[in-house]
Amino acid sequence: MKDQLAKQLYRRSRSGQFTQADRIQYNAIVHETTGYSPFYLVHGREPILACNVLYETNPSPNQTTQEYVADLLNRNHKASDFVTEKVAIQKNKQKSFYDRKQSQPHKIGEKVWLDDPVRWKGPYAVVEVKKFSVQIARQ
Repeated sequence: MKDQLAKQLYRRSRSGQFTQADRIQYNAIVHETTGYSPFYLVHGREPILACNVLYETNPSPNQTTQEYVADLLNRNHKASDFVTEKVAIQKNKQKSFYDRKQSQPHKIGEKVWLDDPVRWKGPYAVVEVKKFSVQIARQ
């Protein structure tokens, strides 16, 4: 679902046609790095969407204001600690992936595919290899 949303948002970003529904949908999706949705990290709870109201998946608890605030602060602290750990783990994963890729440069003449956000394009041939980039040409 995230891949489909990413493609849809990419197409709309090129034309500048983001809708409120796009923003809500994006902010309600749990992100891989943080383990939480952006909405949860800002508001301390998941959003109540139309489907939640229709199927009553978010029953409202009977709490006093003080209990709610204490619970909200507790959840926010836990989420913040969890996100800090997850970001550090993801950072290390991404660094090792990047380092692995850097240690295996492409060779001139090698066939490669270009990862466009909408779809893969190619094949292309590597025509020049530089320290931090590769020049490709359509064959």
